Amino acid sequence: MSNYSAHEIKKYLNVSGVKLNLFETVTSTNTVLRKMAEDGAEEKTVVISQAQTSGRGRRGRSFYSPSDSGLYMSVLLRPDIKISDAILVTTCAAVAVCRAVESVCNKKAEIKWVNDIYLDGKKVCGILTEAAVNVESGKAKYIILGIGINLTKPKNDFPNEIKNIATTLFDNILDAENNKSRIAALILNNFFKEYCFLAEKRFFDEYKNRMFLIGKPIRVLSAEEYDAQVLGLDEDFSLIVKNEKGEIKKLNSGEVSTRAC
Repeated sequence: MSNYSAHEIKKYLNVSGVKLNLFETVTSTNTVLRKMAEDGAEEKTVVISQAQTSGRGRRGRSFYSPSDSGLYMSVLLRPDIKISDAILVTTCAAVAVCRAVESVCNKKAEIKWVNDIYLDGKKVCGILTEAAVNVESGKAKYIILGIGINLTKPKNDFPNEIKNIATTLFDNILDAENNKSRIAALILNNFFKEYCFLAEKRFFDEYKNRMFLIGKPIRVLSAEEYDAQVLGLDEDFSLIVKNEKGEIKKLNSGEVSTRAC
């Protein structure tokens, strides 16, 4: 894209210490950044690519990442947190993406627990957080935060399997070109604004208020699958649900779906 460069991103960036690495095509930005992390890359190292040949989503699924229609970005973090608290990174990122989207597009962004961003009932962004663990301490050695956003429709449209559930930030490629660098910077700005106070969970209320599943029937997709109703969000970002037997359960991992999703 014409306005896609480190120089353009830095024009909007207000976070110090960010090291930008831009590529035309990679297998996966998370994969590239993981290698950099193992080689000693510093926190705030960022990888952004025009396209991914092997983009990854949750539960081993692929993430459709065609050239010149999306923003594919990974951020290296080295927080002093237990691996069980890695959900704070994902939820913080979700809020950051929502803020950035609304700043650029003036459209209301909502969250589907735990890591998807929706516009008008359709998915526009997926977040994949991966971590390396220090076995002795139980803390994160490093965390890689991957963010994939549909900026505009691919030349040949979305594949049939996601055509009805995917949407984009912009209706035309020109708007996408003009805003790609800006939205990348705004995501980083909003994320690191909250990341400095991660343990305080200052973004909890905003995350909860942006969730659209509360009160709705869902299908829980985990080790056991079952139908449930979402009751709310616990302070540790676990989803509180009631199954068909009336039992109250807390979900801190796994995935959920609705008929609308």
